[in-house]
Amino acid sequence: MNYSKIGHRLKLARERKGLSHEQVFEITRIQPSILKDIEDGKASVSPVFLKGFIKTYARFLGLDIEDLFKEVKEDKKENKNQDKENKEQDKDEGEKSKKQNFLKHLWPLVGLFIVFQIFFWIINTSKKDSGE
Repeated sequence: MNYSKIGHRLKLARERKGLSHEQVFEITRIQPSILKDIEDGKASVSPVFLKGFIKTYARFLGLDIEDLFKEVKEDKKENKNQDKENKEQDKDEGEKSKKQNFLKHLWPLVGLFIVFQIFFWIINTSKKDSGE
């Protein structure tokens, strides 16, 4: 899950209050390196811990937790819709590619068939001309 928007909002709230990562650590006990990763949208810890840290951090900054996670859910829905559209587009392109591959292999066979027809025509006409 992408938490970059949440991290950005947490960072702005912290900076508005004029707090450093170390000051937040003193109250929340969340390591400064983890706070920085959260703000940067990186998941340096498991998702379960990450959600807990975000909730603790947001409460400390006085932010509405529901609003923060609502954005993530909306982004997730958008990503699912986008993934669905991409899969449909890939499917269409795959079918087109299959048709092109079929034609690639069909044309040499058609050419070979024509060559054999010409060969047999020549043999048959030469037999007729020689009187056999």
